Amino acid sequence: MLKYCNNERQLVELVSLYKNVYIFGMGETAQIISRRLKNYGVAFAGFCINNIAPDLSVDVYALDDVITSENSFFIIAGEKQIQDEIIAYFLKLNISAYVVVSDKLIRVMNRADKKLIKFQTHLVDHCNLNCRGCYHFSPLSKEKYVELDEFAKDFSRLSDLFDGKAEEIWLLGGEPLLHPEINECLEIARNSFPVGLIKVLTNGLLLNVIGEDFYDSLSENDVQLWVTKYPVEFDYEKAERRALQHHISIKYFNKEPVRELGHQPLDLNGKRNSVSNFYNCYRSDECVDLKHGKLFSCFIPAEIGPFNDYFNTNLFASDNDGIDIYSVQDADDLLSRLEKPISFCRYCNRNDVAVSGRFPWCRSEYNILEWTE
Repeated sequence: MLKYCNNERQLVELVSLYKNVYIFGMGETAQIISRRLKNYGVAFAGFCINNIAPDLSVDVYALDDVITSENSFFIIAGEKQIQDEIIAYFLKLNISAYVVVSDKLIRVMNRADKKLIKFQTHLVDHCNLNCRGCYHFSPLSKEKYVELDEFAKDFSRLSDLFDGKAEEIWLLGGEPLLHPEINECLEIARNSFPVGLIKVLTNGLLLNVIGEDFYDSLSENDVQLWVTKYPVEFDYEKAERRALQHHISIKYFNKEPVRELGHQPLDLNGKRNSVSNFYNCYRSDECVDLKHGKLFSCFIPAEIGPFNDYFNTNLFASDNDGIDIYSVQDADDLLSRLEKPISFCRYCNRNDVAVSGRFPWCRSEYNILEWTE
């Protein structure tokens, strides 16, 4: 029996097997789950807690009263910090028919409930740092910049779908500061999405030489500046002082420079289970990538082109792996499609991530083994 669930459709399929489905909890998390289940037309018996307030107007049951019900199933809606405690309590009562909704899935459900989008997009595919085994394949990419017309068109379409509201948008690469029209990109992004966080993610190496107008554009468009530190010679304090002159506070992903790189080995034969990979991967639904008018639930199929070109491979991203943002009916249609497993996941060797998941940071030697073993 599945005990942890990371995907909304997977949850819907699971609970549809039971006659009496209860959501254990009544907080905000439980309310989000309730609304999303109703969105799919899934009927559930009600909420379930230990103690019931007498004036509640919704269907709420005491756990002791329903554990003996025939064909009952429980969705644990507690926050991560108390999930283990709830599970231990369930086991003490010999309750085995339950599932824990992961924090990741709650974030996805909340996003769908509020009709918000979270995505990232490359301003530039290539990079000036070229880290070994880069997830975004930047060392292998030729010099390539997003075209402003396409950028504006795609952002306008997504803005129409989501009423100009986003949860979060990342502008990255490659190295985004290499784009000669990055200021225009920032303006387009903010004009398209007046509501929501917009962030530029950079390695920072150009921050002390880029024009002052870049910092002005960050300030005028309310765009955050995020930097990943690497073990290279760079004056971060100088960059911080320069940014502060324009009322920009640099935010760091990491206090200390990156000493190890994550590693996601690819299976060139594409023999992995795409469905289980999708459901068990932290990237699905969380690392949505915009590329040439399509949204991908993971950035790897979106950005695989340079890898295929450089190594003459054919890790094929099918038409169904990316969602044409111009063909969807509305925001609900788009968000629901992002929750479906994609065939490209067959190329990810998720089983070996724990074994070969990290190695010391260094620059790429352009060896295919950096991405495959």
